[in-house]
Amino acid sequence: MKKSRLASVDEIKGALNKMRDYKTGKPQAGNLGYLEDNIPGVKLDKGKMWESVSLDKAELETHIFDAIEATGSSGTWLRITDSEYRMLNDLAKKLGGVKGQVRDKVTGTLKIVSENPYCTSRQGVIQQFNKMFPNIEITLIDGVK
Repeated sequence: MKKSRLASVDEIKGALNKMRDYKTGKPQAGNLGYLEDNIPGVKLDKGKMWESVSLDKAELETHIFDAIEATGSSGTWLRITDSEYRMLNDLAKKLGGVKGQVRDKVTGTLKIVSENPYCTSRQGVIQQFNKMFPNIEITLIDGVK
């Protein structure tokens, strides 16, 4: 990645606590994730947790980045259902992102937090976001169950 940094111990602890607090007393299916930003001109809902959703719901959302095809016991599908794919496409839309364009005038910092470790499809959408917005410094925190 062009601009990235390692998360501090305090950031990892904070992410773990935020994830645990959110999950307390709630049923869960799929992966949770959230974004924290300091990007001029963008206001994210600091309390929003993104979840993996059904394919039907995901097909109605914005798709700026290419999704990886996955194969499982129920067949083959595009990983547009992943929380990371969904939240980064949503943020890219808010930042004026267009497939195939580079938005190098957009600057700031972004923390991407995921409950599960980053798999190939999640890494792929993060790399596409980083390529589109090369001047946003990204911090990755994953595996915070």
